[in-house]
Amino acid sequence: MIPLQNWLFPKQHRRFNGLRWARIILRTLHIIGVVGLGGGILFHLPENTWYPYLLLTSFTGICLILLELWTNAVWLFQLGGLAILSKLGLFFLLLHFHYYEQFLLISILIISGIISHAPAIVRHYSLWHGKPIDYLPIHDEKSLVPDKKG
Repeated sequence: MIPLQNWLFPKQHRRFNGLRWARIILRTLHIIGVVGLGGGILFHLPENTWYPYLLLTSFTGICLILLELWTNAVWLFQLGGLAILSKLGLFFLLLHFHYYEQFLLISILIISGIISHAPAIVRHYSLWHGKPIDYLPIHDEKSLVPDKKG
């Protein structure tokens, strides 16, 4: 049996035929959800008008996160993954602190715009490792400890 850490952090990212199209379709639906949700919040529309967009945003966001984790959970150590997890936290705050919902929505959009257009060297940067990483070298115990070099 493969240890859990080897399954979560393979050296090569997992792929399947249609992965790129799955991501494109999920991201497109996610953007539609965010636009509908954002419009409802920014223009103070009744909840029943933007609630379906909230569901679409939530469902596609969860699917995108699960897809990234399945591909390679190293994503959790990269700035791209940390940005998404930060957005998820802000999203939950948005649902519970209505007075700040416009500020929280704009914050989510700013993070989205920056991280989605940042070069791979930034998105793949690991704060833990102090450099961009594409896989977590779990077989080398020294690699799990941050490099102390200058």
